[in-house]
Amino acid sequence: MQMPTPDLSSSRLDPLGRFHLAALRRAGAAFADLVASFEPVHAALVAAAAVRASAELAMIEPRVLVRFAEREVELELRALRSAAEALDRGRGGEIASAIFPAGIAAEVTPRAAAQSAAARRVLQRLTAFGAAEPLRAEHLPRLTNAVASLDAALAARATAAQAFGQAYANELATRDDFCRAYDVSASVIRQRFPRDREQQDLFFDTVRAPRRGRDEDDDAGDRPPPAAG
Repeated sequence: MQMPTPDLSSSRLDPLGRFHLAALRRAGAAFADLVASFEPVHAALVAAAAVRASAELAMIEPRVLVRFAEREVELELRALRSAAEALDRGRGGEIASAIFPAGIAAEVTPRAAAQSAAARRVLQRLTAFGAAEPLRAEHLPRLTNAVASLDAALAARATAAQAFGQAYANELATRDDFCRAYDVSASVIRQRFPRDREQQDLFFDTVRAPRRGRDEDDDAGDRPPPAAG
């Protein structure tokens, strides 16, 4: 018999557990003790995998919100830049240069929290530069609201990522528990059928070896996401 390891995905450990439980039940009441000890561990694995999958899906909408919020901040920055140049009556004027000293690209290229920080610096310069006063009535609230929306979207994404990270850690712990319980059950089976490999193997399905050093059935999202992006 082959023993699974925790680096196998839950989607592969689950059927191994179901096969083992079905075999134990088929073998009769003499194996009720093994069913009683292994069944809760298997159920915990299935539940943890479901929670992790749900948490992974829950990250999608916050990620979309961040992308749209970033775009809205960029559009507001570009609109402010155009308005400043119009007030200057052309490019290279003092107002646009004061609000965007490094140019527009420096303010719209950053992403995530860096984009929020860049936009806040623009807001500070817009507020502080006296000649920009005609721009404030329209552009100050618009850019302020866009930055607030981006900050809210970033916070929601961070919360979803944290929930996924915790769910993933919990799932990994249940994989460890599952493999230990599986190994214990196998030891008992070997003791009850010494030197009868064929009888022992009736209780366990075949474990396929993962390729490339890890489980090829793992979903791409089955790991904590990057911190930003």
